[in-house]
Amino acid sequence: MADQPQQAHYHKLNERNFNQRTAKEHARHLLPYIKPHHWILDLGCGPGAITADLAELVPKGEVVGIDVDETFIEAGKALAEKRGLKNVTFRPGDVKTDLTTIPPSSFDIIHAHQLLLHLPSPVTVVLEAHRILKPCGIFSTVDSALRTIIPAIPGAIASNETYERFTRSRGADPNFGLTHHIVAHEAGFAWEDMEMSSWTMREMGEEGKKRIAEGAGPAAEGFMERGLISAEEAEAQREGGVEWAGLRESRWLEVASGLVCWKR
Repeated sequence: MADQPQQAHYHKLNERNFNQRTAKEHARHLLPYIKPHHWILDLGCGPGAITADLAELVPKGEVVGIDVDETFIEAGKALAEKRGLKNVTFRPGDVKTDLTTIPPSSFDIIHAHQLLLHLPSPVTVVLEAHRILKPCGIFSTVDSALRTIIPAIPGAIASNETYERFTRSRGADPNFGLTHHIVAHEAGFAWEDMEMSSWTMREMGEEGKKRIAEGAGPAAEGFMERGLISAEEAEAQREGGVEWAGLRESRWLEVASGLVCWKR
């Protein structure tokens, strides 16, 4: 079993990583369509870094962030207070079940960043998003499409492969960005009302490499706890992550797919 202090450390690392995100970088496909009066719902908001940025863009509107992790919700509230934001609310909630409590036509924009790829039935969430959007409202999502690690350090490659296997074992798709437009169409958005884009996110700086190295061990422990790898494989993945992060030439590349859909 993975020990609790190590997994708590991994949670803090995730929070630190999520706090590096910005709307400018991670919601770039959506920004041209945001108006100052818009009401925005941020699904799976994490500790609120993107959510807070969105709130600054709608001074006459409101932003609501929901996440199943109450630790993240408290972090979001603290961030909003620190930044002096009065038009953002953070609420605990499970997007798989709690969207049904929101009345129809409640929001101008619903945004999800790297959320749907973790869900076994993302179409259910998108269907609810379509329902609670106002007419002419926007559904926005960003999901990973592809990842690659350079150079091909065996332990680091194995860690990424294990992550993908774990995600698929839960019925989700780690490369959901390749097909999220199809799911949006199944949920009621017309092909002609979609706009797709893609860009490359990368962890190449020393700080980014340090975060990956620090997370390699706890991630491997988590995979071992779930029976996906042996203790020997976990150690090899930890060592691979540290070795990769120590190389000047190392690169971690991820193709992000952005999708914007308009409700008729």
